[in-house]
Amino acid sequence: MLSLPPELVIKSLEGLSVQDVVNVTQTCNSLRAIILSNKQCLLQTDNAFTLFDSLPRGSTPAGISADALYATAASSVALSKRLSCGIPLEARSHTLYDLSKFELTWDPTNNIYPFEFFLANDIIAFQSSSTIFIMKLTPSGVIEESVRVELTPDRAYRIDYHISDDGKSLFIAALIMDLTELTELVQIYEIPILSLGFGEVALIRAVGLPYTERPIVVIRDPYVAVNVHHDGMLELGVINFRENTGLIINVLDREFTAEDDENDFEMMAIVGLKLHPKEPALFIHDEFWGSKFFLIDIPDDMPVLTHSLSSAYELWKRRRSLPREKPFPYPFEDAQRTIPSGFRKISADSHAFDTVAMNPRPSKDPGEESVGGAQRASDDSDSLSLTRVSFLLPEETREVENLPYPDGSIPKRTLVYGTHILAPGVYFILADFDSDSAGMVPKFEDGHEHGACWVQFTIPEYLDLPEPPIRGSKRESKALYRDDPVPSLFNVRTGRLIDLERFQAKFTSGCSAD
Repeated sequence: MLSLPPELVIKSLEGLSVQDVVNVTQTCNSLRAIILSNKQCLLQTDNAFTLFDSLPRGSTPAGISADALYATAASSVALSKRLSCGIPLEARSHTLYDLSKFELTWDPTNNIYPFEFFLANDIIAFQSSSTIFIMKLTPSGVIEESVRVELTPDRAYRIDYHISDDGKSLFIAALIMDLTELTELVQIYEIPILSLGFGEVALIRAVGLPYTERPIVVIRDPYVAVNVHHDGMLELGVINFRENTGLIINVLDREFTAEDDENDFEMMAIVGLKLHPKEPALFIHDEFWGSKFFLIDIPDDMPVLTHSLSSAYELWKRRRSLPREKPFPYPFEDAQRTIPSGFRKISADSHAFDTVAMNPRPSKDPGEESVGGAQRASDDSDSLSLTRVSFLLPEETREVENLPYPDGSIPKRTLVYGTHILAPGVYFILADFDSDSAGMVPKFEDGHEHGACWVQFTIPEYLDLPEPPIRGSKRESKALYRDDPVPSLFNVRTGRLIDLERFQAKFTSGCSAD
């Protein structure tokens, strides 16, 4: 093989896995030199998609160097194997950084904590009171740069984030609600997140919205979508913030007609939204149809918005629309909770729309497949079964992975991540966090063929908070103690744990089994 020309060596590696190519690289210097100078060796593997979401910020498969692509590949396969080994993980290193300069609003006695978190590789963002904080981290976890976005104070908020496809900008949609005047406003920001120009906050659109008691907001350039509550019905509001156009859409249910007109459809009640990663379309979860998602197209002829910051419903143009005929069905009847977790790249042009169901109930419909080997866990808090249903786009086929807890019940003092998902593989929990507890995080199949498993990890003592005052002693109103819940995040893609406290955050890096 070593006597072959490099182009034939590259051809002979075609169709192998990323792990196989990494193994070949480690056999001899000659093969290593060929692979490290030819990206095609890795990009032609049958699971090259495992690398797309792990590339350095702003990099693309076409633009990244061959040696940087190899470093990404070697790290990806090693981490996947380590997290799937079945041995409880221990922290290999940690970084402590000071958050006191950010003046966070943190009052555990009144259940006021940072929230609305976002984590994507080296970018972490969250809301504290009326401020959104965005931080750019170095590979070791040090805060390299940071910026804050100030919102209207004394309001209620819903926040959504989106990183542009080229990885250069973070978009933020801030839904701001005045609970006294019953008005709403959505503000859209764009913030450069590469080193050059980081933090130059630009407010690119502000639009008044009708008030809703069940607010949802999602963003993906160039669209923002919200739900609108009017006359007891939940409608869909869509804005193209690049063109300043928008509509309120009455989404109709193909399965139900109005009582007085068999040709007129009843409206759906929207309780969940996700914007399609490639098409001008929205995934919709309806309150009645808990066993499927629907897809509705965003009109390309939405009218220009002229009402500015007014929240009056009457100023919006309205339209009735049907979802696409073919919904996205789940392979079960219902679940204790269904969580749309977002999109994963599965090729340069394809995505998977992931949803995770907690304690699913097998379908009774003989025409529907049941979750393989899964019985619905009881609704007791000590039982847990998660099922990931991935809808592959644009083919619209489906993959199902069931992940029951291996011993049937969850041990006491175990922090279970997986019921609040920020993105595929990125989990959030608000809990009392100390070394007397253990952590447990779901890891679904990531393309390296290790299968789905529960990753268990120990919590280091340096994450412990001070012991609470003894009974009868005065407790400081804004101090954090060991039994207070604090926000923490675990990223399965990087094996890193982020734990935030009142004036400091601990970044636990590179969990390992040795």
